[in-house]
Amino acid sequence: DSLTILRDLSLLQIQMRDIDGYKETRHQLFNLKPGQRQSWIGFAMSYHLLGDFDMAQSVLEEFRKTQQDRPAPAPDKPYDNEHSEFLLYQNLVLRESGQYDDALRHIQVHEKDIYNKLELAEIKYDLYMRLSSFDRAETILRDLIDRNPDNKKYYFMLEKCLNLKNNEEKSNLYENLIEKYPRA
Repeated sequence: DSLTILRDLSLLQIQMRDIDGYKETRHQLFNLKPGQRQSWIGFAMSYHLLGDFDMAQSVLEEFRKTQQDRPAPAPDKPYDNEHSEFLLYQNLVLRESGQYDDALRHIQVHEKDIYNKLELAEIKYDLYMRLSSFDRAETILRDLIDRNPDNKKYYFMLEKCLNLKNNEEKSNLYENLIEKYPRA
């Protein structure tokens, strides 16, 4: 079966770092099976890996538009995890291309469809930091610390967000945090 051969070839090409060949193979698979999600994602991913973020985003956006009329999730499966992960990937492409304003707008528009709320919050924090919106970044970060006060990474992120430079400022911050989270 030629589809299986092409899929296997694309896997071999990606392992061998033949990204141009991978793009060509994914394009052939896309032309053969344009109705399959994996065809769209694989095709977009080939452009993403080549650093052609605009084309990757274009393919992803066209695919997202085809999914707007998808049926509502079944009652026994209230979450559409595939769509949620797709939106996160689409946002990753925007962030890696340096389009932080667009990435923030994208995440705000599709927030209700993204079910990994922890990753969503971390992405929003990162975007606010990159856009120098430190107050919003701090608010999100303090919510993350409330959610998981044992995550050391959040404390280092808070230091960065608050632009703490000397040990006295850091000491004051941690004294306040110890009062609020004595077990952390």
